[in-house]
Amino acid sequence: MLTLFGSTGPAGTDGTNGTDGATGPTGPTGATGVIDFADFYALMPPDNPATVAPGTAVSFPQNGPTSGVITPASATQFTLPAVGTYEVFFQVSITEPGQLVLALDTGGGPIEQAYTVVG
Repeated sequence: MLTLFGSTGPAGTDGTNGTDGATGPTGPTGATGVIDFADFYALMPPDNPATVAPGTAVSFPQNGPTSGVITPASATQFTLPAVGTYEVFFQVSITEPGQLVLALDTGGGPIEQAYTVVG
């Protein structure tokens, strides 16, 4: 059997584009870019004793600006609206040696967060 091949011919023209498909459903709305915040502070004294005993919570009973979502449960505890990642800033002037730490209470009692120790 003998097969012969000729030279390649010119390329054909492109076909016409088809019609666009239906528009897909709208996706979920993204974050607004506004973060929740709250500012609680203390006046030293009278809001805390001159010497805060070891293991005693430091009170922040004064209310500053807030977005209204993070609320004080007491002078030493604050309620966060949902599980999430929060950034906490605090500053305490001290004259005695010591360390300060944040504690998280999810219902079973406060647990000190080792990575928050300062002082």
